[in-house]
Amino acid sequence: MVLSIEDGLLTYVLDGYTIYPFPSKLTSVFKFDEKNNITEESKKVERLNYRFIKPINKESIEHIRHFTSILHTGLISVSVLFPDLARYIPDEEDVQMFDCVQNYKF
Repeated sequence: MVLSIEDGLLTYVLDGYTIYPFPSKLTSVFKFDEKNNITEESKKVERLNYRFIKPINKESIEHIRHFTSILHTGLISVSVLFPDLARYIPDEEDVQMFDCVQNYKF
């Protein structure tokens, strides 16, 4: 994630809707036999697209609220701490969101 106080927030988008703190998502892929028993399990890495969240006016702090919210999500997914960062910032939806498609594969 990249946060610019004046310009906005660059992060990732999951499922075309949810903003996400990590650039990729690891999922399990299962193969089944005719009796619905798992015969094979593999892992698949899904590379996520970028999302830019831009404040509509200079007084907006919504991009900062989004940043603290996904920072919180990232922290609790890799730590035992549970900080409540979002309660310090008021909820206002005065931002514009722009999605970008990544052009590279690995």
